[in-house]
Amino acid sequence: MKKNISIVTVLGGFALLIAGAVFLSSCEGPVGPPGLDGQDGQDGIDGTDGTDGVAGNAVCLTCHNTAVKGAVTAQYEKTLHATSQTFYPGSPTTVEYAGGRIDCAKCHSHEGFVQTVWTGLDTIAAAIPLPQPVACKTCHDFHSSLDFENESNAAIRTTAPVVLIAGGAKVEFSNSESNLCMNCHQARTNPADDTDGTAIVYVHSHYGPHHGPQANFINGLGGYEFRSDLSVKGAHQSGADCVSCHMHAGGTDTGGHSWTVGIEACTSCHSDATDFDVHGGVTEIEGLLADLEAALKAANMLDEDGHAIEDVSYQADSVGALWNFLLVEEDASTGIHNPAYTKALLNNSISVFN
Repeated sequence: MKKNISIVTVLGGFALLIAGAVFLSSCEGPVGPPGLDGQDGQDGIDGTDGTDGVAGNAVCLTCHNTAVKGAVTAQYEKTLHATSQTFYPGSPTTVEYAGGRIDCAKCHSHEGFVQTVWTGLDTIAAAIPLPQPVACKTCHDFHSSLDFENESNAAIRTTAPVVLIAGGAKVEFSNSESNLCMNCHQARTNPADDTDGTAIVYVHSHYGPHHGPQANFINGLGGYEFRSDLSVKGAHQSGADCVSCHMHAGGTDTGGHSWTVGIEACTSCHSDATDFDVHGGVTEIEGLLADLEAALKAANMLDEDGHAIEDVSYQADSVGALWNFLLVEEDASTGIHNPAYTKALLNNSISVFN
């Protein structure tokens, strides 16, 4: 039989629970004293210090310091690049005469060289009214990176291969820094066509390859070859280069930015060399050059000072012999840049007059 739970019964139960809670809470003792603080944990072991990096200024100061700059400047100021030679006492300097000209500025002024490197042309867009001589910033530009382990820190303005003005051949050194020199040290004109040695050729003013045809010569190019295939690169093209010979270390007044070759540049390959006449090579070429000069003077093609007599015409082979004399003279290495090519050109030239 179900019992009915009244609201009075429920309320009574709640009343008993509340009374019990009050009774229990009234029996709690006083709060005890605070406990002791816990001990601090031990500090961890310090990590290992990293390796100090190289100071940026220290890298730059390897080259950019007064001692290095002073030594370079002292050498450079004695060179023709810095002094811009005159043609005769009292004449304009080369930079004054040619540095602003559209066809000449490429190699005779700072502005001309910088412009033609950017454009890839051999001429400038307009004449330069006040050309400046070649200086440090002509050949050197800003660093393209500071990764000197993988890139030269010399900041050379251009190291690209060179397409020669005369003949159009593309030439380069394994040491690409030497390519810079060939931009200007090259012939400006070609010899006469040697297909017909009896054809008449006019000797015009400024006849010859122009000054400094070393890029052509060292690559076995630029000579009048008398219908023979004489073109052969010299050993100094493949086994050396402009920088290793002309900017070598170890000399007092040679090498570096003097660009004067000292015997120190030769002994790494020619260990027994005491002068440049290695195995009598220079002596032989000097003799051939003297023989050709005598033959050209006897033919009234050279004056007593060794200059070409202009405004006359000769057969192509005779004019070719004159060209080869001027080419070897302008190369100015007495054949060292390319001995085999030099001997072949001189011997064939001498044979024209025999």
